[in-house]
Amino acid sequence: MTTRDLTAANFLETINGNEIVLVYVWSTFCPACLEFTPTYEDSSTKHPDIVHGKVDFEIEKELVTAAKVRFMPVLMAFKNGALVFKQGGIARPAVLEELIRQLRVYDIDSAAVGGGTHA
Repeated sequence: MTTRDLTAANFLETINGNEIVLVYVWSTFCPACLEFTPTYEDSSTKHPDIVHGKVDFEIEKELVTAAKVRFMPVLMAFKNGALVFKQGGIARPAVLEELIRQLRVYDIDSAAVGGGTHA
C-alpha cells in the first residue's frame, strides 16, 4: 500500500477507522524529511495492513497546529484511535521496524488502566 495524504478533513476518520496508523509530518523544504521519506514509503509497502499517512507541514497548518508539531520530521503512531507514540527526527529502517513490531503487540486497553508501556 502507498502512503495516504492526511488532511484536516480526513485525519480523524483515518485514525479512528484503522487499528494502527502511522502519521508522518513532513515538508518538501525539510532536508531530513527528504532523507526519511524513502524509508517511510518502503515501510508502507512492506506493511500494507498498517495505514501510513503523511501530513504536509506547509499545507495542513491547522492540523499541524492541533498536533502541536513545531519541527520536522515528526512521526506519530495511533492505535485504535489513541496517540501512543510521537517523536521528532529521522528513524533508521530498523528503528521503524521495531516501532511497528511494538505497535502490533501493544495492548491499548491495558495501558489505559496503567498496566502497559507506551510504544
